[in-house]
Amino acid sequence: MRIKLFLIIALLCSLPILAQSGVRGVVVDSESSLPVVGASVILERQNLLVVTGADGSFLISNATPGESNLTIVSYGYKDWSSTIDVKNKVVE
Repeated sequence: MRIKLFLIIALLCSLPILAQSGVRGVVVDSESSLPVVGASVILERQNLLVVTGADGSFLISNATPGESNLTIVSYGYKDWSSTIDVKNKVVE
């Protein structure tokens, strides 16, 4: 089994994430840059879980503002985790 690190594209460790549009990103293989299908994406302190689609993308649409751990788990890959800060979107 090959162990690889995940890259999170479009998430960039959540420098600010917009709560109204949710937490979104794409999970890709760090060596091949191919999407990782069926990876579990967990926003731990909010008990929210989604699974990546065919293009490796995910959206957690009901995230609330605050600090939380984002964890990504997929069979054959090393787990990835990071603390993120979900922020409100300022509507002008």
